[in-house]
Amino acid sequence: SSLPVTLGRWGDGWVAPTDLAVAGNHAYVVDPYRGLATVEFGDDFSEPQLIGQYGWPENSMQGIALAGHHAYVVDANRGLVVLDLDVLTSPTIAGELAWPDAEPRRVAVTDGYAYVTDRAHGLLVVDVSNPSSPALVGQVDWTDSYPGRVWASASYVYIADGYKFASGAEYHNGLVIVDVTVHDSPSVVYQSSLDANFSTGWWSCTVADSRAYLTSYKTLATLDLSNPTAPETIDTVETRGHLIGNAMGVAGSYVTMFNDYYVGGGVVTFWDRTVPSTSTAVGSIVAPVAADRDLPLPDYGAGFVFAAEGDHAILLGPGTLAVHDLGQLRTPLEAGTVETGASATLSVASASDSVVVAGKGGLTT
Repeated sequence: SSLPVTLGRWGDGWVAPTDLAVAGNHAYVVDPYRGLATVEFGDDFSEPQLIGQYGWPENSMQGIALAGHHAYVVDANRGLVVLDLDVLTSPTIAGELAWPDAEPRRVAVTDGYAYVTDRAHGLLVVDVSNPSSPALVGQVDWTDSYPGRVWASASYVYIADGYKFASGAEYHNGLVIVDVTVHDSPSVVYQSSLDANFSTGWWSCTVADSRAYLTSYKTLATLDLSNPTAPETIDTVETRGHLIGNAMGVAGSYVTMFNDYYVGGGVVTFWDRTVPSTSTAVGSIVAPVAADRDLPLPDYGAGFVFAAEGDHAILLGPGTLAVHDLGQLRTPLEAGTVETGASATLSVASASDSVVVAGKGGLTT
C-alpha cells in the first residue's frame, strides 16, 4: 500500500471557499470574499494551477453548479448569477436574477432549471433555458425550513435541511424531498426528522442510484429512494469522529466524507456503497490543512465540501483542495494539491476516479 503523495501546492490568499464544482479537468471554487477561482488539472489530475479568477464589488458567493458552458452561482447580495465560461480565464456575466430578502445557500441545475435553496424562502425554481434571462417560475417553503445543500433530478429535488443555532433554536427536518414535475407548482412530498446524533441537524445531501446519503456532525445515513414519497432508512452510522460541514459525496463506488477535523489536518474516510449498508469504512487518508493556522470549527454551510468526477473525489477544506484517486481504494493516492488561502471553510467535489477537496487556503486532488 502507498501513502498519499502531494504533487503540487498553490497559495494565493484565498480566505473561505464555500463550494466547489468539477467538470473535466477543471475545478471551480467559490469564495464569499474572493469570488470565483478556476483551477486546471493535468490529465492525471495532478499539478493543479489557478488559471482564472472573477468577482465583483461586495461579492458574497455561496454556491455553484455547472451546466454546459455556464456556471450558475448564488450570491447573498445578487441572487442567481449565470456566468459564461467560454473563456475559462475570463468568465463574463450572461444573466442574473434577484429576489427580495435573498438568502441563497446552494444551487443545482438540471434539464434547463436551476433549483436554489434559500434560508428565507425554502426552494426556488428558476427557468434557465435561456441563460441570459433566468426567470423565477416556482417557490415552496416548509415549516422551520433552513435548507442547505441540494441535489436535483428531472422530477425531484433532494435537500439536506436542519441546523442548531448557538442560541439553542433547533431545526430538524432531515431530508426534504420536493416534487418539481410541475415547475411552477413545486410541492413537498417528504419531510423526515432523522436523529442526527449530535442535535446539529443534517448538513449535506447527495443522491446516487436511488439512494440518498445524508451527513450531520457525527452521522452518515443512507436512505432508499425507490419511492421518493416514502424513503426507507437503510443504515445510520456513527462516524469515527466529527464530520465537518458539507464534506460528503459519492465518487464511483464510494461515499467519501471528511471527519476528525483538527488544527493541521483531518481524516477523509471512504465507505463502500455497493454493500447492503455503509456500516464499514474501507479506507481513509490523512488530509493536511494549514497546520500553521488556528482554524476555528466552521459554521453551517461552511466547512469541507465535496465534488466528484467518476472515481475521483475532490475535497475542499481549510488550506487545501485535494483530489484523490479511488480507482484502487484502500490505498488512495493524493494526486496534487493547490493552496487557496487563509480562513476556515471547506468543500468537496469529484471527477473520474479522483476526489477534489477545497478549503481555507487551497485545493487538493
